Amino acid sequence: MSRSGIRLNPFMRFLSLKLGAAPTLYFKKGDKMIKKMLLVFLCLSLFLSIPCCKKKLPTQADIPILPTLEYFTANPTSIKLDDFSTLSWSVKNATNITIDHGVGTVSSTGTKEVSPSETTLYTLTATNSDGQNSTSCAVEIKKWAILEYALEPENPIFIYYPLLDTTHTDFTVVLTETNGVGGQINGIVIGAFPDVDTMCYATDFGGGTFSPLGTLSRYCSLIIPCKPTIIIGYIEGVDNNGYVIEEAVWYYLTWTANTAAARFLKVVKGASHHKLIK
Repeated sequence: MSRSGIRLNPFMRFLSLKLGAAPTLYFKKGDKMIKKMLLVFLCLSLFLSIPCCKKKLPTQADIPILPTLEYFTANPTSIKLDDFSTLSWSVKNATNITIDHGVGTVSSTGTKEVSPSETTLYTLTATNSDGQNSTSCAVEIKKWAILEYALEPENPIFIYYPLLDTTHTDFTVVLTETNGVGGQINGIVIGAFPDVDTMCYATDFGGGTFSPLGTLSRYCSLIIPCKPTIIIGYIEGVDNNGYVIEEAVWYYLTWTANTAAARFLKVVKGASHHKLIK
């Protein structure tokens, strides 16, 4: 070692060799700041040269590219029974695209009319070599009003007057909605038949609105110009979801042999029947 300089210690010599520098460096005794700066630089260079400290960045080929689902919609989203909704979709970067509930395999863009019998959630699934993506949309089937037809009293008495050939009775028709849909009844008609082929009486006792799960009632006082064997009650209207309501309820009368009184016996009752308004 020269008296005019300072040789690097063994650690400094190792750093110099690691970096391919000259094995021996000299400083003037007064250049302590330069020596410290060089030491920091050498340590940092050694740290950065260690392989485990380097992080490999992903390349474009390492990033999976899944199918792109641009949209999948139903229009309208709520329909009446037997009406149609249109599914529309657009997909990119997919090799296979399917829609469930019987629609099947489809192209990357398109439309399809569907008419489900109940509220249905449709799911579109798109796949490629990197994986799959899926999305869903729903088509709701609107509910319809269901009206239960009843009489108060349940078995009213009919009185027949032979000299006048008329039959008298009275009762209240009570309609009870049971499916959570309101609507409008245009008329409650009571008809009387002496036999299955002949009608001798029909009167409309009026209608009105009914609320979801609510009731509508009409008092009916009848003077029938015959001795009926069949009584029919008929209602028609439309509910708030656009369904036509038609319901017919019929009863047979059984007359007593020795008196003019007849008991109103219910033997057959029709059910609610709904049609679509087109």
